[in-house]
Amino acid sequence: MSTIPEVLVAAHCSMRVFAFSLITNECITEEDSDQKANHEEVIATAEQRRELLMDFVSKMVRGIHAIKKEEAEAEAEAANTA
Repeated sequence: MSTIPEVLVAAHCSMRVFAFSLITNECITEEDSDQKANHEEVIATAEQRRELLMDFVSKMVRGIHAIKKEEAEAEAEAANTA
């Protein structure tokens, strides 16, 4: 996953970042295990969590929008009182 390097670069550029990950399968740690990672498992888990993720992301976007709106209003008020 590339989340960490991307966040580090964004932070270096003074960007605010929100990130989340959906864990879709377990790590296989034993070399001699008969288990194999497979793409079908990843897709199936993501599909099972689709509604939950859509709801989560929608709520986050609304929350971020509300915060940005409050910040803009505070900046406008500060500019008007200066």
